[in-house]
Parts: sequence; C-alpha cells; structure tokens
Amino acid sequence: MNDYSKIASRLNVVRKAWKRTTAIAGLAIVLIESVGIFTVLMMADWIYGARTAPRIIFYIAAVAAVLFLLFRHVVKPLLRKIPDEQLALYVEEHNREFEGSLMTAAEFGKGGEYTPEQSKLIDAIIVSAVNRAEKFSIKSVVPIARLRKYGLIAMILIAVYATTSIIFPEALGKRALRILTLTPPP
Repeated sequence: MNDYSKIASRLNVVRKAWKRTTAIAGLAIVLIESVGIFTVLMMADWIYGARTAPRIIFYIAAVAAVLFLLFRHVVKPLLRKIPDEQLALYVEEHNREFEGSLMTAAEFGKGGEYTPEQSKLIDAIIVSAVNRAEKFSIKSVVPIARLRKYGLIAMILIAVYATTSIIFPEALGKRALRILTLTPPP
C-alpha cells in the first residue's frame, strides 16, 4: 500500500498557508475599500449636514458594505474547500521540480481498484513525489506578491488620511470623528 498520507499532509500545509495569505490579502483589500466607503460617508455628511435620517441610512449601508466585503474577501477564502488535485496542480505550476509526480500522486494515490502492476507504478510515483515534496519550499508557491501590493496600498491610504486629519483637524479630523462616533453635527 502506498504512503499518500505524507503527500496529503504536505499539501495540507500548503493549503493552510495559501488560505492564510489569501485572507490577509483580502483584509488589505477590505481596508482599501473601507477607505473609499469612509470617503463617501464623509461626502454624505458634508452634503446632508445635520439631517439625521440620511446620515443613519448611509452609516447602515456602509457597515453592511464592509461586512459584505469582509465575508467576500476574508471569510469566504478561509472556508473554501480546495481538493488535493487542484492544490497539486497549483503547486506544480509554480514549482517545476515535481515533473507531474505530485499531480499524479494526488490523482491516484487515494486508493482504488488497481492491478498489481498499476499499484507498483502508483507507489513509485508517490515515493518520487514524497521525496520532492520534502525538499520544496512552501514560500515558492504561496502568492505573497498580491499581499504585498494590497498591503502597501492600504498603508499608504491610511497614512494619507491620518496625515490629512493632522494637517486639517477642523475640516477632516472632526468630521471623521463625528462619522465614526455617529454624533450629530453642531
């Protein structure tokens, strides 16, 4: 019998790292989009001023939008089921050292009705995939570039808002605080 459990555990490590990185990148996307939503809230506050009903409607819509974005970009990728075959294909696309052995091991290694000759071939492929899986770096297949890009954009936008609030405390700082605390305008 083959030793597919070693491949499955290695793929599980890749799966968890991929999901974690995707969720963190999704959180950066939510931060970027939240800055845009906050800008719309500030414009609505400026336009509608002291009228409470439109401000509350915009506030509720903004909270709902942020919750939707959190679900879409953070929670949904964490809950996504990724089969071993799909993950093996992804790893092989980003790491050519496997030469098809990982995908073949994921496809046929779980067992089934095979002749003794087929079983020997599958076992040899799994052994080859296990040897190569022990040597490859998970960092080579986890999509870090997207996380860096969105994280940098989110930090820049937040820094711009913070700087602008410090430079113009009367115009932006107090309005932002009023929106965040949902206090009525004076």
